[in-house]
Amino acid sequence: ITGVGHSFNVDEHFAKSLIPQIEVIPYIESKDELRKFYQSLAIFVLPSLIESFGLVMTEAMACGCALVVTKVGFSHELNHGEEAMVLDKPESPLLYQNVKRLILDEKLRMKIAENGYKRVQSLNWKTLVPKLEDTYMEWLSE
Repeated sequence: ITGVGHSFNVDEHFAKSLIPQIEVIPYIESKDELRKFYQSLAIFVLPSLIESFGLVMTEAMACGCALVVTKVGFSHELNHGEEAMVLDKPESPLLYQNVKRLILDEKLRMKIAENGYKRVQSLNWKTLVPKLEDTYMEWLSE
């Protein structure tokens, strides 16, 4: 579990029997460390309830992770089983089934990682700012 801050108490969220299997990384300091972290993962799980865009998931996709995510923010636009495993709700049986499927099906995991990587390549300031500006101008004209 990463990015939860130094005050995160694993005892409050997980059964005692699971705690020895959980590593908590409160914060990653540099972009290089963050990239290396993402690149060390095969599967990235982000069961968010709220995401305005989902920078974390796009960073993970850009580093080649296969995603299991909930349908919020950017993930709402992803194709389930093609670019990510996209869940309607962050419920334990759904999370478990989809993570397990990616662990057991290397071909699917690799396909999702590759398609996810391709999907985020067009996400850059040069292409996104004009789209955002067009959207704002359209709203203003209405």
